[in-house]
Amino acid sequence: MFPFLDLHFIKIPMYGLSIVLGITLAVFAGHHMCRLKGRNFYDFIIISTISIAFGFIFAKLLYILVSFPLSQFFKVVINTIIHPRDADAASGFVFYGGLIGGILGYFAGIKIAGCKFFDFADFYGVLIPLIHAFGRIGCFCAGCCYGIPYDGPFAVYYKNPVSTAPVGIGLFPVQLLESFLLFVLAAVLFVLFKKGKKFISFVYIFSYSIIRFIIEFFRFDAERGQIGILSVSQFISVIFFVCGIILYTLYLIIKKYCRSK
Repeated sequence: MFPFLDLHFIKIPMYGLSIVLGITLAVFAGHHMCRLKGRNFYDFIIISTISIAFGFIFAKLLYILVSFPLSQFFKVVINTIIHPRDADAASGFVFYGGLIGGILGYFAGIKIAGCKFFDFADFYGVLIPLIHAFGRIGCFCAGCCYGIPYDGPFAVYYKNPVSTAPVGIGLFPVQLLESFLLFVLAAVLFVLFKKGKKFISFVYIFSYSIIRFIIEFFRFDAERGQIGILSVSQFISVIFFVCGIILYTLYLIIKKYCRSK
């Protein structure tokens, strides 16, 4: 058994600190990657700042969309803007919303920085899973995104009544499993990045869509939302998986065509 420590007094700070730590390490990693590829670090900061801002906004919007009736969407959005700390949606985010927003923010960022699409695209294939891995550690501490009822090895028992997770029953540590897989994915993609491999960002999207689709079977939180028999995140994973295959196939075709020329 793996009892969960009572983190009542640091529940919210632990989540925030995990995100801040992940972003801080990503900045240092991004600086190193800029040196490896001869990119301007300040352009990287500009693009990253805009992408993160878009990511947080869209992560919040998707959370509201899947957690509240559609008829209340605009009401909840307005209430969250006016009373960000007291709103019902104050603490919720959906990662895929953040990823979609981050992609849109990347396009805005490279436009503002005057860069080309592939100048920094592969950087984020490494950095996003790194930040996300720390975010899942924060989820574990806060008790959100919790796993299915489970009494086997490494089962988690939340003791704190303010935890988002149910108290007193064994739960599968799905947040830590996803965090571990994200750290592994980030490490593998960084090795590929250092070797000069291309399309790292699309390999990330393709790989994570598989990880997330499977992980969702081990989650038990009601905030995931449903589309038919799939959770919202599984549905988006299928879309990203198909898009990843199509884009990577197009890349290989274009690469082969350019070589033949």
